[in-house]
Amino acid sequence: MPAEEAGPADQMGQAGQIVTIHSLVPEKTLEPALAKAEARLPRWMALCAVVTFVAVLAAGRFRFAGGFALGAALAVLAYRWLHQAVAAALSAGEGSGRVPKTMVFKLVIRYPLAFGAVYLFYRTRLLPFEGVIAGLFVPVAGVLMECLFQLGGVILSRKEVGGGSGPA
Repeated sequence: MPAEEAGPADQMGQAGQIVTIHSLVPEKTLEPALAKAEARLPRWMALCAVVTFVAVLAAGRFRFAGGFALGAALAVLAYRWLHQAVAAALSAGEGSGRVPKTMVFKLVIRYPLAFGAVYLFYRTRLLPFEGVIAGLFVPVAGVLMECLFQLGGVILSRKEVGGGSGPA
C-alpha cells in the first residue's frame, strides 16, 4: 500500500500500539538532539528570566522585580544542582560507583534552601512573596520555550519533507 493511502494506524504502528520517540527516531540521531536540548534549556530559562525582569521593571514594579529575580535565581540554581547531581549519579554507575559528597549535599539542600528563602521573604516582607513565587516558575517557562522550539523544528522538517499537509 502506498504511503499516501496508508491510514493513521499504518503510519504510526498497529492500532493500540504505543509509539515512543525511540521507535520513531534512530538512536544515533536522538543522542545529539537530546544533548542540544539539554544545552539550550538553561539559556531559555535565562532568557525568560531576563525578559520578564526587564518587563516588570519597565512597568515600575521595582520590588516585585527584585522578588522575581530572587525566585528565578533560586529556581535556576536548584535546576543546575539537580542537573549536576543526576549527571554525577549516571556517571558513577559507569565508573567508581560513588557519587561525590558535594553532589549529594547539593541534592539534599535544594528544597530546604528554596523553602527557607521563600519563607524568609514571606515573613519579613522584604520583597513581595508573589514575585519570589513567580520567579520560581522560570524553569517551567524555559521548558515550555524548548517545547515550542522542538515543535517548530518538527513542523518545519515536515514541510520540507512533505511540502505541507494542506490540499493541493
